[in-house]
Amino acid sequence: MSKKSGILLFIILAACLILAAVSVSFIGAKNSKDVVAKVKNKKITISDIDERIKMYPENTQAELNKQENKLKIVDELINEALLLNAAKDKGLYKSQDYKRQLDRAKTQIIISLLLNEEVDKKVTVSEKELKDFYNTNSAQFKKTEQRQARHILVKTKKEAQKILESLKKGVNFGELARKKSTDATATNGGSIGWFERGQLVPAFEKAAFAIKKPGDLSGIAQTQFGFHIIKLEDVRYRPKLTFAQVKDNINNSMISKKKQELSTTYLTQLKEKYKVEKTTSLIK
Repeated sequence: MSKKSGILLFIILAACLILAAVSVSFIGAKNSKDVVAKVKNKKITISDIDERIKMYPENTQAELNKQENKLKIVDELINEALLLNAAKDKGLYKSQDYKRQLDRAKTQIIISLLLNEEVDKKVTVSEKELKDFYNTNSAQFKKTEQRQARHILVKTKKEAQKILESLKKGVNFGELARKKSTDATATNGGSIGWFERGQLVPAFEKAAFAIKKPGDLSGIAQTQFGFHIIKLEDVRYRPKLTFAQVKDNINNSMISKKKQELSTTYLTQLKEKYKVEKTTSLIK
C-alpha cells in the first residue's frame, strides 16, 4: 500500500475508534504480556504499536522501532483514545459533519486502493532505464560551479546607483540590504544562499556569474523585478555526481513520471468505458 493509502486508511480507522469506550491505567504483566496500556475498555497492545509503525514510510520504520520511540507511540495512542472518548461523549460521531467526512474518507480510500492496483503496482523502472537516463542527461550531473551571494533590490536605477556608490565607500552590504532592499531576502541581509547556472532569472544570473572574486560587487542588473546590486560571497565546485549517488533520485523521478502518465491513460480508458456527460453551461 502507498503512503497516501496508509494515511487515508488511518483516518477511517481512527474515526471508527470513536465507538470505543475509554480511564487510563497501565497494566502489569499479570494481565497480559501484550497489553502495555489500557484506556477504559480499550487495550493498547504491542500489536497496536507495530501496526502504527507500519503506517509510516519504510525508511523511517527502523528508527521508530527503537524503544524510546515506541514509548512515544504508546503515549500517542493513549492521547488518541482519550480524545476519541471525549468526542463520543459529545456525540460527535452522530453529527452530520462527521458522517460527511467519513463518507469522503471512504471515497478517498477506495480510490487510493484502486490506483494502487491499477497504477502503483504496474510501474517499474529497470536498471537499464536508470543508466540510460544518467548517460543521456549527463549535463545535470557534471562538475558544477556554485556561487553564494547577497543582493539589494530597488525600484529605480537612480536609487540603485546611490546604493552602489555607498557600498563602494565601505557601507556594510547586509545592513544596507536590510534597510533598502524591497526583496524578501532583506531580513537576511540580502542573502540568497547557494545557486548554480540555470536556477535564477537570466539577467540576474549573468551579472552574478560575471563577478570575478568573492567580496566584489556587480554593476546594476535589471530584471523584471527591478534593479539589483549583487555581492559575491563565495564560490565552490560541486564534484561530478556518480550514478550510485543519484540512482535513487532518478528512480523516484522516473517512477513519479510513469505513475502520472499511467494515471492519465487509465482515466482516459475509464472515460471510454463509462459515459461522461458535462453541462458546463450551468456553471456560472
